[in-house]
Amino acid sequence: MPGTSLRPFPPLLIHLAVWGALLLFPLAFSASEGQSTGMFIKLMLPVLASGVVFYGNYFGLIDKLFFPKQYMGFILANAALILAVVLALEFISEHYLLRQGSRFRPLHIYRLVFTLLLSGGVSLGVKVLQRWRKSEEALQARQNEHLISTLAHLRYQIQPHFFFNSLNTIYAFIDTAPEKAKDTVISMSKLMRYMLYEAASEKTPLSAELSFLQSYIALMRTRLDERVEIQTDLPAAAEQSDLQLAPLLFIPLVENAFKHGVSSMRPSSIRISLRLEGSQLAFETVNTHFPKDKDDQGGSGIGLHNLRQRLALLYPGRHALDFRTENNFYYAQLTITL
Repeated sequence: MPGTSLRPFPPLLIHLAVWGALLLFPLAFSASEGQSTGMFIKLMLPVLASGVVFYGNYFGLIDKLFFPKQYMGFILANAALILAVVLALEFISEHYLLRQGSRFRPLHIYRLVFTLLLSGGVSLGVKVLQRWRKSEEALQARQNEHLISTLAHLRYQIQPHFFFNSLNTIYAFIDTAPEKAKDTVISMSKLMRYMLYEAASEKTPLSAELSFLQSYIALMRTRLDERVEIQTDLPAAAEQSDLQLAPLLFIPLVENAFKHGVSSMRPSSIRISLRLEGSQLAFETVNTHFPKDKDDQGGSGIGLHNLRQRLALLYPGRHALDFRTENNFYYAQLTITL
């Protein structure tokens, strides 16, 4: 069924299935050959002996000796375990298997020792694999925690940067247009609510992100005169489907356009657009290019540097961020495949 994931079998069930199959094999063999119960027991004993060596290592020797790097002790302990198992099987074969010839011959003993060594090796392999998987899972968990904390840090860096720019807008109205300053504070509070609460999640609907952008652009319009032409080409809500993306990816580009694209002395223009092609977003800002003086570079580039870091973490290999200057216009283009 769609959306159904296969869960791995519990290790206990795997162990029971494997050893159950190994124990049933002698029964099937002796039944097909018409052998007696004594022969079945003789065939089953090596399987039981292998289980003793396997779990003796699995639950004891490997953890206590091999992983602490006491290799000589591990080898000697296994030699003693295998010797004890072989002697025990010899004793059982000689005293309790009554059929003539039931006693293990030297060739059988060599085969038994090889089988027990193999069982110990398989046990070691299983434990090493389990330990490796646990270390990989722990490493992945640490990497995920680091990624989450890094993204949270980068996202919170956006807020002071955004508030600083917005406060500049309010400051411009305090003396010249106090009523407009009050309205601007109300508009800014709505933007702050989005940034502090709605944008705190891992992803946000594209419609909410564009609504935030439009509110920010409206806020910026209030401080600009008629010499600044602002054009927006953003998709309507019906075109946005159910697309979701990481929040606050577009605002650094829009802030940058207003910061470097507006002149108090010359006509200025800013164009902001977003194109949707399936699951690919193409966001672009184009603004008249008025580079800041060297004395007016405070905070310059922080938002864009932050954006590059977030994109590298959130959309590795699935984004492109390009900037260019052409005919006194500055182009910023961001493409993301969701």
